[in-house]
Amino acid sequence: MFKSKDVYNEGVHKKVFQPQSNFYKDLGMLASSRGVSVDVYVVSSEWVDLASIRSVCELTGGRLVHYTDPVECNLPKDCATLAQLYGAGRGMLRIRTSAQFRVSKVRGPCAPDPYRDDVLHAAGLDLHQHLQQSLPFTAVQ
Repeated sequence: MFKSKDVYNEGVHKKVFQPQSNFYKDLGMLASSRGVSVDVYVVSSEWVDLASIRSVCELTGGRLVHYTDPVECNLPKDCATLAQLYGAGRGMLRIRTSAQFRVSKVRGPCAPDPYRDDVLHAAGLDLHQHLQQSLPFTAVQ
């Protein structure tokens, strides 16, 4: 956290931790719709735009791991651990509800199908990830 009052203000803090580009979000949507899960390992003690890079991992069900010290990082061990996790790949979720409900928002590692409104594609899911759906009630007339 910033300690100097000159450096820490609401505008700077929000800007630093917001994605600076939509490139990785678009890449994550494309990868997820194609069934590709992306894990990103960053080894750097310098500033890296992790807020933007995070999008590709979140949308594909992958992981973002950041190591600040290249000498003391556990990259080989962490890769082996992640490879042994139980998970599923190339999943498809179709949300069907009664006429009184509609899906207004879906949150989680998935991308919408370009051709069908009620189909989502999940490139990779494991035990630690979740999908959340908002299903508001709408009166049928």
